[in-house]
Amino acid sequence: MVKEAEANADSDKKRREMVETRNHAEALVHQVEKNVKEHGDKVDPADRAEAEAAIKGVRDLLDGSDADGLKAATDRLSQAAMKMGEHMYKAEQAARRVARRPARRCGGCRVRGP
Repeated sequence: MVKEAEANADSDKKRREMVETRNHAEALVHQVEKNVKEHGDKVDPADRAEAEAAIKGVRDLLDGSDADGLKAATDRLSQAAMKMGEHMYKAEQAARRVARRPARRCGGCRVRGP
């Protein structure tokens, strides 16, 4: 039984790696799809298209057994997600700056009495 376990150790390791890679890819796809749906209007259309293409690339590889290809597609999706996040952050910061801008006061607005 020990010899059998040792003989299958390599295949078990590869299978575990594939399962972990697949789980990570599925979670990332879910997260990026959610961000595209919620914040897609705040993102550059080219970056949104890149993220959607990367999502499709990952989905196409999820059912296969190519761990290296899935890792590469997941990396591309991660890069696209970072670009989207950067644009969302910049838009949020710009909105906060506008909201925090103090009202201007005019020095000549006071009414003086007789």
